Amino acid sequence: MPALEQIFGEKTIRKLIQRDMEEFLVILRGFEIKKRLVCEAFNESVSVSLAPVLSKRARKNARTIRKFLKKANLKHLVTFSDNKIKFSSILIKSLFRTSITGIVDHISSLVGKHPEINHILLVGGFSESRLLQEELKKLIPNQTFVIPNDSGLSVLKGAVHYGHNPLSITSRIMKYSCGVASDSLFQENKHPLTRKYQDDAGEARCRGAFRVLIAKGTKVSTCGVEVERITEPIQAIQTEVSERIYYTDNEQQAVVDERCRLLKEYTHVLPKNVGKPRLVKSSFTFGLTEIRYHAEVVETGEQIQEALDLP
Repeated sequence: MPALEQIFGEKTIRKLIQRDMEEFLVILRGFEIKKRLVCEAFNESVSVSLAPVLSKRARKNARTIRKFLKKANLKHLVTFSDNKIKFSSILIKSLFRTSITGIVDHISSLVGKHPEINHILLVGGFSESRLLQEELKKLIPNQTFVIPNDSGLSVLKGAVHYGHNPLSITSRIMKYSCGVASDSLFQENKHPLTRKYQDDAGEARCRGAFRVLIAKGTKVSTCGVEVERITEPIQAIQTEVSERIYYTDNEQQAVVDERCRLLKEYTHVLPKNVGKPRLVKSSFTFGLTEIRYHAEVVETGEQIQEALDLP
């Protein structure tokens, strides 16, 4: 609640949460109910009951709060009355503006990438906001928005339904691009020159290239899509190879940099030179509720199998 933190102070709100979470939840529920009423034509003040600790703070520091409201140009937008705080309709609309803009921009982006979409289901508590609904219909007019009754419970009901019948969801859209760090062969128009080097065989390689396993936005079946790769040592003297798995928001990531986040690192011990290539076969299964990883050192049969969770 950034607005309340600015008015009463972050320490006061934190104190309320620690000592009386129930009262804090009452305030949140007050906002939750009011946000369903606010629309573009709404021009009434919105009153929210205050917890005793906040009412006491408002009375004790009335002068300080008035100074803050005046300095922040909120003097006529926020008032106190009978253990309640009143927000003007202008301020209430502005409190939701950032969230609404983010949602509209995100949906617009998805629709642009997937033109086959013509119906959009709105779920979750905020989908009941008339202000959000109006903005979506105004800025994305070619879509049909479906808002079920009790949309705030839709996520919970969907989770329960999925638990009973996982096949009820047929596909997912990858939220991130997933890949591994690899000293891949250097590509002039893709990799930066600062990463270029030559290996023992004289081939130009890119140090720390991002080898894409699956790109952000890819549609995958919930039955699982398997991606396989084979790793071998670049140098004959290597006794092990590492497999560092990364994910990123970028759809066309070329190298591992600050935009990439490490998900997991594995180290595979290789046998000594046995007169043939020393290979590690890896497979990644995407589309499930987790990423399934399996790797095997071909010469020794040593295996690793693990389930990885993306944030």
